[in-house]
Amino acid sequence: MGDLVTITTTGRATADVELKTSTNGKNTKYVQFGLAVNKGYGEHERPNFFSCVLYGEEIGRASCRERV
Repeated sequence: MGDLVTITTTGRATADVELKTSTNGKNTKYVQFGLAVNKGYGEHERPNFFSCVLYGEEIGRASCRERV
């Protein structure tokens, strides 16, 4: 397996994000979610969809903001 890569992006969650606990005996907390990020502009704008998993300390680092 290669090195881990850190990516910072802004997008929209495709569904409600829910905190879960693994069943591997270590009870690791994680969140799994989809992220939609627009690419292009004008008539050429289209979304890219990413499947994401955060676990352990990374969950606390995630920042979610809601626009009103």
